[in-house]
Amino acid sequence: MTASEAVAGPLPPAGATTWVEQIGPGAYRGHNGAGATVVMTSPGSPDSFTPGELLKLALAGCVGLTAEAGLARHLGAPGPAVIVVEGRRHPTEERYTELDGHLIVDLAGLTDQTKERLRHLIDLSLAKACTVGLTLAHGVEVQFTLDQA
Repeated sequence: MTASEAVAGPLPPAGATTWVEQIGPGAYRGHNGAGATVVMTSPGSPDSFTPGELLKLALAGCVGLTAEAGLARHLGAPGPAVIVVEGRRHPTEERYTELDGHLIVDLAGLTDQTKERLRHLIDLSLAKACTVGLTLAHGVEVQFTLDQA
């Protein structure tokens, strides 16, 4: 069975805004209320992401969306930006010990003073508005229950 084929199973509870369903051995499809989907599998599977990659992508996307307005104010119309997030894994536990991000944009033509103001503005907006970054920085309690289908 491929990751794109679904296994018939229980439906999410009414009102769920995000959920995953198992679509095969070691393969899950994530959904949101807007109808978007993403496939998650173990490392190395084609056309899919690992949950750890999605965590890093969530942080990168949050940074991009949060910083976009400030970048546009200083650089003009939103231009191409690339956000890279890499993670260092704990040597014996299944977790990241650090996430390192890089927001890459064309800063040509900006003075050093303007670059510093832009960095400060981005830091402030991320510290106040990036839900993913704030959650990771402050920690979050995680609880799961086992429910009858």
